[in-house]
Amino acid sequence: MRLFGLKTRQGMAALQAVGRGWSIRGVVGDALSQRSSPDRIFIFVNGRAVSSKAIATALRDAYRNIIPLGKSPMAVISLEISPELVDVNVHPTKREIRLLHEDEISSVLFQSVTEALAAHAKPALNSPGEPGEHSSAQATIAQSCEQSTLPVEMAPEVPMPANREGPRLKILGQILKLYIVAVGDQGLVLVDQHAAAERIRFERLTELYRKRSIRQELAEPITIELSPSEQIMISSWQETLEDIGFEFSPFGGNTYSVRAVPALGRRLENAEAVHDILRDLFLRGKVAPGSTNRDEILKLLACRGSIKSGKELTPAEMNHLLQELGECDNPLTCPHGRPVMVAIDQNQLERLFARR
Repeated sequence: MRLFGLKTRQGMAALQAVGRGWSIRGVVGDALSQRSSPDRIFIFVNGRAVSSKAIATALRDAYRNIIPLGKSPMAVISLEISPELVDVNVHPTKREIRLLHEDEISSVLFQSVTEALAAHAKPALNSPGEPGEHSSAQATIAQSCEQSTLPVEMAPEVPMPANREGPRLKILGQILKLYIVAVGDQGLVLVDQHAAAERIRFERLTELYRKRSIRQELAEPITIELSPSEQIMISSWQETLEDIGFEFSPFGGNTYSVRAVPALGRRLENAEAVHDILRDLFLRGKVAPGSTNRDEILKLLACRGSIKSGKELTPAEMNHLLQELGECDNPLTCPHGRPVMVAIDQNQLERLFARR
């Protein structure tokens, strides 16, 4: 564990699981503990360091929507398993192994990592890191609010909802129409309003998709004009578009009628917004199968449906955003893996002002 450093160790979550003839214990780094290479993923089977594609893939999949594409998590996974369930003859060095119940173990590991990350991210405002590091903070509730843009003036207090636990953030205002400024027990906290809204929207869309209720009927159909190339693309994308909530039908010539859209609220109730989404999707080229492609589409929808950078927020809007963020499973990063929050403690502030 000395390989990880104090800050990474403090951000690690423990996990354990038991199956038929096997058990797993381990620790995994939080969403902001990431590497450019998988050199901090350590897998042990019956106490021996090994390489397992199945375990490594399950681990990476659990981080798929919380760290950037191409980055690797940090983890130590120890599998105790009956020897007859392990094939060590995959590679001459016997370092690479194959497991008899790979699918079962991978599925349970994926779920265990997902739950451990969610449980670890929720309870508290994490300790800020050193300058230059990404320090994370878990927003729960704003205790009170002040003017939404600087200079700061007093504003009415926004009431807290009942039964909320954990630290409270007092919202001070908004700067550059990009970041919410708050103060908590650990110091100064900056929240990227667009990244926060993206995370909230992505998790909401994912849950609606899981429940098969992502489709939103329009009160009145809208029509869009598609170019010849877009008409070819919409044909190849039709099944995927229907899967994520769209309903299209030809209306004559280059015109298509849209009767349903993904549940993004009013942000997809006009022809221009729908056409923009389609353009972004079509730029991806041919549609690819699988959940990875679906997640990428939901990320795009979440981005399109979120509060934008440059939008001035009222105190009530800022408070509501942090409340919703506190209810997310993975509030530390946006779906693309960028930090949602950074925290600066008193020691960092004093160093910045040459007080120490």
